[in-house]
Amino acid sequence: MGGRLLRVVLLLGLSFPIFAFSQPFLGDTLWARDYSSTGAFSCAFSPDGTKLAVAYECMGPMVRVIEVNTGFILWESATPDLCLYSVQFSSNGQYIAIAEELGHLLVIDITIPDTIYNIDTQSGGLNTVDFSADNQFIYTGCDDGSIRIYETSTGMLHHTITGAHSDAVLSVDASSTDHYLASGGKDNKIKVWDLQNNYQLAYQWSEAMDDIKAVKFTPDENRLLAGGVDDMIYSYWMPTGELATMLMFHMADVNTIDISADGSFAASGSNDQSIEMFNLHNYNSIIKITNQFQTRVYGVAISPQMDKLAAANHIGYVIMYNIQSLIGTEIIDQKSLHIYPNPATDFIMIDGLYESAPYELINLNGSIIKAGITSGSIELSNLSKGIYLLHIGVNYIRIIKN
Repeated sequence: MGGRLLRVVLLLGLSFPIFAFSQPFLGDTLWARDYSSTGAFSCAFSPDGTKLAVAYECMGPMVRVIEVNTGFILWESATPDLCLYSVQFSSNGQYIAIAEELGHLLVIDITIPDTIYNIDTQSGGLNTVDFSADNQFIYTGCDDGSIRIYETSTGMLHHTITGAHSDAVLSVDASSTDHYLASGGKDNKIKVWDLQNNYQLAYQWSEAMDDIKAVKFTPDENRLLAGGVDDMIYSYWMPTGELATMLMFHMADVNTIDISADGSFAASGSNDQSIEMFNLHNYNSIIKITNQFQTRVYGVAISPQMDKLAAANHIGYVIMYNIQSLIGTEIIDQKSLHIYPNPATDFIMIDGLYESAPYELINLNGSIIKAGITSGSIELSNLSKGIYLLHIGVNYIRIIKN
């Protein structure tokens, strides 16, 4: 409901993403399998890209580890009583963490494989989990509004951010440097916590008009993407905390977001029965994958090698797409330019141009404030201090003017 109102408000102020083509849900798949008559809530690749973990709702084996190339089941858990909402691999590939409906944190050592502990967090329910980049901690988002941090090896409670949100915490994501933890809540808030400064609140955003179901940092920690029930995807600059853009790719809840290992593109899944892949250099749509089963997409994951896209949906299907077959490598690969100094004061130099090229400098409101042709340098002395996007060729590069 909020998403429809927000669209009307945004018509005059925001640029729309350029949409590409649609295609059937089962097109260009390596495999598609219905492992369960119940919904598949979440999926995650192992760090080496050879396995996929999937978490399900009730009635059946609740966690499956699947061989990526064939879709064969390598291992599955016993049947618990309640739904499992979120699953993640540790960065060393040894552990899988799962968030359970009534508040249990399950951790599986996949090298055995077996459950090594099943903790009742006494939080009313768990909605989301993520590992720290160094594998030492597991972050959990709880129904009581808290974020609880557990030691991976022992399951001991390490810290609690009490009242992190005024309602249930629906999503968490740790940055690749373990500097920040992002959280999204049923209170419509997006928050970032400073893990290197005693879990202090670093940023808080309230642009969203409904629950935040997904938060995800880019690998370079420069941006945070968030999506939720208002159908929008929000992009924020880190560490300035400024809103970069709002994207209207979906017509219903954005349930899940994942970002490629090089930070060049992202994928989102929605209750509108579609997956959207979009370019993070310019926020243009790459492809919309429609769903011939007419069912909600709960989980998406991009493989570490960026060659596969996994999707988990409301009726229990798990689908493995071949990314190169879907979009072609040329859409992701971009000519590499080196910009320096950055931050800059009076000018920037551009290495990697083979001939003079047109450029644009765009502010965070989307306005072009400087344009021209350059053979290797751009004058900045007359610009105000702040953050700009340099658009040159197919590249969109963040520039900081001091």
